[in-house]
Amino acid sequence: VADDRAIIVQEDIMPHFYPYLHRHKEAQLIWIKEGEGTLLIDNQMHPFKKNDIFLVGANQPHLFKSNPEYFEEKNGLKIQALMIFFNPNGKLQSFLELPEMQLIKSYLNFAKGGLKLPTAQIDLVIQKMVSVQYAKNQHLMIHFLQLLDVLAQLQSSSETLVANGLSLFSESEGIRIG
Repeated sequence: VADDRAIIVQEDIMPHFYPYLHRHKEAQLIWIKEGEGTLLIDNQMHPFKKNDIFLVGANQPHLFKSNPEYFEEKNGLKIQALMIFFNPNGKLQSFLELPEMQLIKSYLNFAKGGLKLPTAQIDLVIQKMVSVQYAKNQHLMIHFLQLLDVLAQLQSSSETLVANGLSLFSESEGIRIG
């Protein structure tokens, strides 16, 4: 996330996903609009496909590895993803400390190990993500808060990606990944 922003929305359309294991201080909500492959998150692997939505925790090592056919130019395949990056320990931290935000803060703490959102509610989550994508100024924050509210309501039906939510990578290993 840029220093002058609390939330960044990015849409990628490329031949394949970024092919390197990496991590960043921002949490990443990602909707796979097109593409298939394997998500490597910490030391766990999960398949992904079109219309999957994942929440990757802040500082969590991850890699969305496209299937091999995406690296063959002749196939004409492409990936498309909508991503929302935010740092719960950055500019949003004081906002999340408000008493009224404790349920959202609790959800983000629960999601530290990464989550796969339930497919049953995918349309609602997509609608909220697109609302954030096109919002400006204070409306961006309003739509983002509505998105977080929907995600928190889906906590019990979301799939945990890393069992204990704790990264197996130390800070020095994180520097090496970087």
